[in-house]
Amino acid sequence: MRTTDLKGVPIIARPKHALPRLALAQYCQQSHIQPNIIYEAATNALVEGLVAQNIGVGLVIADSVVLSDQVVGIPLASQAQLHCYMQLAVRKSFLPNANQQRCLDVLRQIRRNPA
Repeated sequence: MRTTDLKGVPIIARPKHALPRLALAQYCQQSHIQPNIIYEAATNALVEGLVAQNIGVGLVIADSVVLSDQVVGIPLASQAQLHCYMQLAVRKSFLPNANQQRCLDVLRQIRRNPA
């Protein structure tokens, strides 16, 4: 899917502070397209439900939702894919088990040697 494919298409969007909405804005900005947001949904589940009812389309973060049989995911063209930065938050008294510690070590290694 190319950015220009969204021109004039009704979009079910997440609130302005949500990562999918920020990604939508960045995605549309790449081609100087103003998204046609017709509804602001509080949850990903609501976005999916409205898409299933053919109200509009929605942008979701890959692997962040399990799509129902009524909704299909269309991947973005590789040159249009967006990357975002995330961080892990844990409580100060967190004591990781062996598996969690290995994951934390991998994340620290990535932080030290970004691609």
